[in-house]
Amino acid sequence: MNLIYISEGNGSAIRSQVFEYIKYVSELRDIEKVYFLISTKIKDDHPKFNENVIVINFYNYGIYPFLEILNSKELKKSLKKIDFDKEDIFHIRSSYLAFLFLTFFEKNYKYEPKLVIDIRGVVLEENSIKEMSFLKKQLKRQLILRVIKHLNKRELNYSVVSKDLKEYVKKRFNCKNIYINPCFASENFKFDMNRRNEIREYLGVGRDEILVVFSSGSRNNWQNQDKVINHFAKSNKLLLLTKEKYSGNLNNVISKFVDYSKVPEYLCAADIGVILRDKSIVNEVASPIKFSEYVACGLPVITDGNVNQINRFIIENNFGVIVKLDNFNQNFFDKILIKNREIFSMLGVKHYGIKKIIEGYMNTYNKL
Repeated sequence: MNLIYISEGNGSAIRSQVFEYIKYVSELRDIEKVYFLISTKIKDDHPKFNENVIVINFYNYGIYPFLEILNSKELKKSLKKIDFDKEDIFHIRSSYLAFLFLTFFEKNYKYEPKLVIDIRGVVLEENSIKEMSFLKKQLKRQLILRVIKHLNKRELNYSVVSKDLKEYVKKRFNCKNIYINPCFASENFKFDMNRRNEIREYLGVGRDEILVVFSSGSRNNWQNQDKVINHFAKSNKLLLLTKEKYSGNLNNVISKFVDYSKVPEYLCAADIGVILRDKSIVNEVASPIKFSEYVACGLPVITDGNVNQINRFIIENNFGVIVKLDNFNQNFFDKILIKNREIFSMLGVKHYGIKKIIEGYMNTYNKL
């Protein structure tokens, strides 16, 4: 079978989740070809894939009601380049793109496509907390509601990243089936003692010093970077792997932006990973990519209890600590520092490694 994968093309999550996914799935025996349709403003904004991947770029004018006709034309041009077969699988990583796709497909084909819509979060609620003007929020809200209304005209298959998001999608969408496939860590995310020692020496971190890491591909306000700095950098060395360089005056902060391929080395060098999120539906249903990457590298996690998927993993595996910042003190480090990182790295890969998650997606495809 062929896989037609349609995705937006912006943001760090696209590289870590979509590009890595396309590279891996294109090498599977069950997939003949991958047609990767990527919505981006930059042509060839993707890595080189193998010969089984055919990349088709289409322009993204922005997700607003008055631009819908332009986006629809762009997607239509791209889809016309593919000779569809009834056995082909359509995997669309956006409810908006799924709306555009179905509008095109219903007019041009008389059979039901094997389609899975990949929902990554609660779009309406995310829209309400983003930093943009009131008018833009209202315009986007109207479009999101219209997309949901159109999709609900039929029973469709959905993939979601967490149990909690599954319950949310059940309430919002008219669902045929809902499959859970969390965010994954790519193959390079695993513990390596040699990489740990090299990077710690490079960063000037002593053998007995605790290095806390906060890694983020964005500076969204729900990431809580400032809280992490204020709480952990006063008594410990804190490694910030973020695009925005630290401009404060705390000597314990090590601020670096490294290529995605180098991130596993720095996670191996750290001792503890931090994920703090505000209490909201956006975070309750999330599957943070950084959490998958942390645990795949054997990093115990300090979290404040606002992401349900993280809470379950920590409780079930005794792999980190759930604590409010006001109650946190240095004694917690003694409880969660791990001596045998290799074993916990294997546990993290078992749950969130790319191989495990792609098995889930392949099972999803086979059930369509």
